[in-house]
Amino acid sequence: MNKETILSRQILTYMLLLTFVIIAIAILGSYLFYSFLIYYLPGWNERR
Repeated sequence: MNKETILSRQILTYMLLLTFVIIAIAILGSYLFYSFLIYYLPGWNERR
């Protein structure tokens, strides 16, 4: 393996890791936001 393929593979792995981290943060953030919204909206507490 020469240096260029190792470097491009490292960049590709870093990009994939960054994409998965961004997706995980987006899913977690939207889940927390919607649970907060549902919990604090008026009218939702009577249905529980």
